[in-house]
This record gives sequence, C-alpha cells and structure tokens, in this order.
Amino acid sequence: MKSDSLLTPVLAVVMGTGLGMLLSVAGQKVLNAHTLENCWRTPQRQLVHLRLFQGDAWYCVDKRYLN
Repeated sequence: MKSDSLLTPVLAVVMGTGLGMLLSVAGQKVLNAHTLENCWRTPQRQLVHLRLFQGDAWYCVDKRYLN
C-alpha cells in the first residue's frame, strides 16, 4: 500500500469512532448499574431516565432541580 493513500487515515478514523462508541455504551451500562444501585440511599434525590442514541441512561438528580 502506498504511503500517500487516503485509505489508511480514513480507516483509522472509522475504527477509532467505532471503538469509541462501543466503549461509551459499555461505560454507560456501568454507570447505570451504579446509579440504580445507589440513588435510593439519598432521600432528596430522584432517578431520571433518558433515552440516548447509545441506549438508555439513568441519572440521580437532586429533587430541587426538578421543579
């Protein structure tokens, strides 16, 4: 393969983007498990569910900010 080929940098960008998206999905699953397990321990907080492009997300938000 020639060094001036456009295929190499394009392939690197595509592979990097795919790997980054896979890692973000895995990271969100870990964060969701932690949030669902620990949010109920603080009475002034409430679970908030969001639907994102990489999947569902759960966040533990202070109730003062939800009014």
